[in-house]
Amino acid sequence: MSRWVFDYLGKPWENGAQGPNAYDCWGLVRAVYREQLGIALPVVDVDAHKPLAVCRAFADARMHSGWTPVDRQALQEFDAIELSLGEKPHHVGIWCAADGGGVLSAVEGAGVVFQRRASLALHGWKIIAAYRRAA
Repeated sequence: MSRWVFDYLGKPWENGAQGPNAYDCWGLVRAVYREQLGIALPVVDVDAHKPLAVCRAFADARMHSGWTPVDRQALQEFDAIELSLGEKPHHVGIWCAADGGGVLSAVEGAGVVFQRRASLALHGWKIIAAYRRAA
């Protein structure tokens, strides 16, 4: 697992939280990009309990922030990963490439967790899409 991941693991999930003591999923992505890459991402002001609104907000943020779709089999460190328990993405995390890779995300009820692909699948999560942001 990448060393930077340990700065976030175990922090609690909180709807709308942007860190440093708690995060929601987009708040975690924003914090990682800001703190690890020096890239400021826009605030996505949406209630995390409304999956359709989250899906629309992510799509809008991608369209206006320089994200490029990437092949899910060619993921690189810090790629943004859209996840779903169904067909539409409603959760986002960060790809961590070390040791075979996995996703760091802030999950309601669990906080900030790291999961490999097999663990994601066991919990019902599907990787729907992946995006890379130019500096």
